[in-house]
Amino acid sequence: MAENLRTVNYNEPSPISLVTDGITWSNMTFEDYSWYDNDEATYKPEYGALYNWYAVNTGNLCPTGWHVPTDSQWKILEIYLGMTIGDADKLGWRGSPVNVGGKLKEAGTNHWADPNTLATNETNFNGLPAGIRDYAFGVFQDINTATYWWSSTAIEPDSAWYRSLGFNSEEVGRNGLGKTNGLSVRCLKSSIETDFLTFSHPELVSGSLVIDNVNHTITAEVNYGADLSTLAPTIGISTGATISPLSDVAQDFTSLVTYTVTAEDGSATQNWTVTVTVNDGLVAYYPFSGDATDASGNSNNGTLGDLTDPATSPALTTDRFGNTNSAYGFDGVDDYIIISDNDDMHFKNQDFTTAIWFYYQGQDGELFGTGNMGGCAEFRNFIENEKFKVTLASESSCLYDDYPTSDSLTYNSWYFSTVRREGNKFSYYLNGDLIADFILDTSALVDHNDGFRIGYSGDGYYKGIIDDISIYNRALSVTEIQALYQKNGWDINNINEFSLAEQTGAAEIDTTAHTINIEVPYGTDLSALVPVFTLSAGASATISTVAQISGNTANDYSLAVTYTITAPDGSTTQDWLITVSFAPNNATDILTFSLSEQINPAIIDAVNHTVDIEVAYGTVVNSLTATFTLSPGAIADIGIVTQESGITVNDFSSTVHYEIIAEDGITPQGWDVMVAIEKDNEAPIFSNLDLSTLYESATVNLNLVAWVTDNFDLASVSFNYRHSNASEFSNNVISSLDAGYTVSITESDITDVGMEYFFYAEDASGNTTSTDTVQIVIQYNAENGPVIPDLGEGGEAKDWRMFSIPFVLDNKNVSTLFEASLGTYDPSKWRIFHYKNDTERFVEYKNGLSVVERGKGYWFNSVQRVTIPMSPGKAPGNTKDNLATLSLAAGWNQVGNPYTFDVSWADVISYNGITNEVESNLRVFANGTSLTNSVVLKAFGGAYLKANQAITLEVPLIANSGGRIQDTHGFNEGWLLNMNLEVGVFSNMVSGLGMHPDAKFSNDRYDQIRVPRFEKYIDASFEHNEYFMPNFSRDIVPDQENYVWELTVSTNVDDYNRIISWDKPEIDENKKLTLLDKANGNVVDMLITTKYSYAEDNDRKFKVIYGDRDYLLEQLGENKIQLGNNYPNPFTNATTIPFSVYGVGDEFKVLVKIYSVNGSLIKTLLNTMMPSGIYSIKWDGKDNAGKPQLGLFIYSLEVETSGVIKTFRKKMIRQ
Repeated sequence: MAENLRTVNYNEPSPISLVTDGITWSNMTFEDYSWYDNDEATYKPEYGALYNWYAVNTGNLCPTGWHVPTDSQWKILEIYLGMTIGDADKLGWRGSPVNVGGKLKEAGTNHWADPNTLATNETNFNGLPAGIRDYAFGVFQDINTATYWWSSTAIEPDSAWYRSLGFNSEEVGRNGLGKTNGLSVRCLKSSIETDFLTFSHPELVSGSLVIDNVNHTITAEVNYGADLSTLAPTIGISTGATISPLSDVAQDFTSLVTYTVTAEDGSATQNWTVTVTVNDGLVAYYPFSGDATDASGNSNNGTLGDLTDPATSPALTTDRFGNTNSAYGFDGVDDYIIISDNDDMHFKNQDFTTAIWFYYQGQDGELFGTGNMGGCAEFRNFIENEKFKVTLASESSCLYDDYPTSDSLTYNSWYFSTVRREGNKFSYYLNGDLIADFILDTSALVDHNDGFRIGYSGDGYYKGIIDDISIYNRALSVTEIQALYQKNGWDINNINEFSLAEQTGAAEIDTTAHTINIEVPYGTDLSALVPVFTLSAGASATISTVAQISGNTANDYSLAVTYTITAPDGSTTQDWLITVSFAPNNATDILTFSLSEQINPAIIDAVNHTVDIEVAYGTVVNSLTATFTLSPGAIADIGIVTQESGITVNDFSSTVHYEIIAEDGITPQGWDVMVAIEKDNEAPIFSNLDLSTLYESATVNLNLVAWVTDNFDLASVSFNYRHSNASEFSNNVISSLDAGYTVSITESDITDVGMEYFFYAEDASGNTTSTDTVQIVIQYNAENGPVIPDLGEGGEAKDWRMFSIPFVLDNKNVSTLFEASLGTYDPSKWRIFHYKNDTERFVEYKNGLSVVERGKGYWFNSVQRVTIPMSPGKAPGNTKDNLATLSLAAGWNQVGNPYTFDVSWADVISYNGITNEVESNLRVFANGTSLTNSVVLKAFGGAYLKANQAITLEVPLIANSGGRIQDTHGFNEGWLLNMNLEVGVFSNMVSGLGMHPDAKFSNDRYDQIRVPRFEKYIDASFEHNEYFMPNFSRDIVPDQENYVWELTVSTNVDDYNRIISWDKPEIDENKKLTLLDKANGNVVDMLITTKYSYAEDNDRKFKVIYGDRDYLLEQLGENKIQLGNNYPNPFTNATTIPFSVYGVGDEFKVLVKIYSVNGSLIKTLLNTMMPSGIYSIKWDGKDNAGKPQLGLFIYSLEVETSGVIKTFRKKMIRQ
């Protein structure tokens, strides 16, 4: 078409979707079109429509008989206009040297923008600048400056090929573009042709292709060896047409293949039959059936002699089968046949095979060869001195390489000569049997150009008969050569194949000597072997008069056996001599192996080919002589040295590799011989040990000594040691001195935990022994012992500290340890306590406490700073097999760390395998004032521990450096509210409440018991009188819909507000959690507020209410509307006023005001409608004008509900 398409319907017909909206256009993946700028009236007549590629891909956009051109068809147009094939395949702008784009554009600037470069429109293509609709937001662009046409060829799922022209270019653009873009379309007339144009394949024989356009057939030949069953030809057909099966797809051409070609417009189809045959490589064949014509069809016809001299022409005669006029007789004087030069028969650079039948009559002369008369011949077959001979000539010097037969020819006999070349390997055969193989440098061969000559070439004329001559341009296989020899039944009394089930290789069949040699494995029984054989067609075999049946008749082959082969005529016979012999033995075994020094028979492993042998202890193995026997006929080598049994000396200090070569001389097997020396089974002996268990502190060093002896060779002695809390021993190899094996250690080697050690010895045979493991600990005297760290000082209630002593003291009396530094016990100056049990509770020095013991904790306070040494004594002497223990009574225990390092309480519980026997948390006092949970028992520290029963625990020697943590007892379900109680400097962080599905109403692992009170305290108590320890500090109950906790917060600290703080728990969003101060009715929403304080009160009772709104109203009772006590009070900066409003109805009128004591309004804090709830509001001490106020004030709450106003008032002080 010479204009752009502007149809709005497909050719079925059906309408094409018109899209005007830009966003819709950019998202379309279906067929649609638009007019430029959505202005049909302006742009349709000249520029046509803009289509997306999905409309192109329907195949129905163009009128019937037309189509959108493919990318290849666009290229055809471009190449026709002068573009090169290489440029046509490129991307981007192409075709500038030959103005391809200018030839397609309308000339002038009537439509195109200036300069409309080189536009001539000489093709009348009338390319107009129709612009494009971009896929991005459907934008229209490039009108008057560029035009774009779709091809029908896709590139990938989202793009296709297009062509473009520009106002400032004489080139044609080729690129891929997204399928959602709107481009112009040109249509191309579809072809109705269904022709087969080309048929090609790399194996196709040149000149063999015949395309018959009348009968719609194709015939072709492929090279010999090509596989017809999987041939994939490349096929060219009429433009736009399609073919089935497809081009370049493998088909089976062993029979006819039919292809169907469908015209481009789909209006016509044509079946084509293809016949492919294999070219067997025969380039010339001369049967001499009346003349010298080439019967191969290649027209390499022969000429009889010199046409001007009839005497030089050979005469027709009888062939080898007795057929008249079917062979040529040569007179040995001047007869010959010449074949003109042909490239198919140049042998210098290609494989070939020549085959010729000749009848020898006793005269030397040329049978067949290349080259001119008397010049260098590339290749010759001739007879010389009664022997058949093959000659190949060197190009540079005419020097010949001659390869004659070893045996003389028999007069008046037919022979079949075959010569083949395969690469640089040449072979020739007589009567189908290989005569010789030879390798030549083929680059030096003569390249003839004078054709072939039969019956004569430089060395004389041939006298005799020549029958069939065949020339191939490939190397025939041996099987093919033998088939030619036997063609037409010539070979009538041969044994063609002969085999035995027992044979080791193919039989050697000599068709000239009529012998067969075959080998069987060494030792095979030859007395009754059954051969399988094939004979010439129709022939039979006998031994003497016994008929031989292949695969059935058994014979004794201990001696050579003669088979008589009778031809089909029943009279022609040939004797064949069959010899069966043993193949050389291929066994490679070591049958026996011994050494005179051995103590046990050798172990011979015939599977892994190893020999293990043990000799007496002390044997010198680097010079031993072995006695051995091998498989019959085998020999043994070590390296290049052949071994003689009982004679050859070898070094057996390491593995010796024997190479056993079988009798056949080609089968090797490696054997490894390992000689081991008898082991010394006696271990070394330790004696005169000087092994200490104590180290005097401040000693320079301590020597540990051991003496070691061995019956043979002592290999090493090591000192093995570890600190008593380590898991593995380290070792050092030590050397002997005159004083024995000595190790010198210092105090830093031992450390406070002690050191375990032992000596270890090993001899050369691997026997080992060791001393007992000994523990050594540091002994401290009164002058250099360690002191108790971090003892309390100051004498105040906040200065109490809990301590423990991990050392083993010579004297544990309190009087000895403390009075030496502090003087006689005076409770006004220093005090020491220990919590003994829940009955006797705290015992004090001079009142039930007299000694300080490991594993127990003690309270201590002193007015002045003191230093208390822990000596004389020694460091803990515990090991992993002798652990320290804690003896616990049921109830509370005050325990101490028995070691000098931090101990993980989780490790203690895990090591003892307990679950609920003791609590998983320790209670410790941080800085003596803050009670908290901990999972670490600090070095030199103490803690409270609750046991549910009397029990003794072992404390593992595992150091831990972890700090205190707040334990949640595995609250991965339910919820927990941790409470922190504070009064002055004292705090308690071990209180709380909550719910858990596995909890009980009485004591369980989620609850905690109140710690024994000591000196100053603050704690919370949930009463559980059903339990033997009724005061819980944490109360966890099973999951409930509604629940109330009753608790009492107690303290004996005066002069400070009491503060309760908590973490907000995660509970059901429909539930309330409320704190009710039973003393003043204050109500606190614990999900909004996290702190509550109140004035001095040593025992304050509270309720914590959990549940829904109705349950909360029920529990609050008269406290439904309540004004709470402000806190803090008195205050300086700001104070918080709590209040609650609950009742009938959803909202209340609420006013909170501040008055002076004389009734003047100071500040209105709140005046609004509020729903039921618990609230608080802050006052910063300023009046309505923002002026700070001091003194005594009245604060009030006014609540209007059901038409009734309720008023509550309380006092506060700002100072």
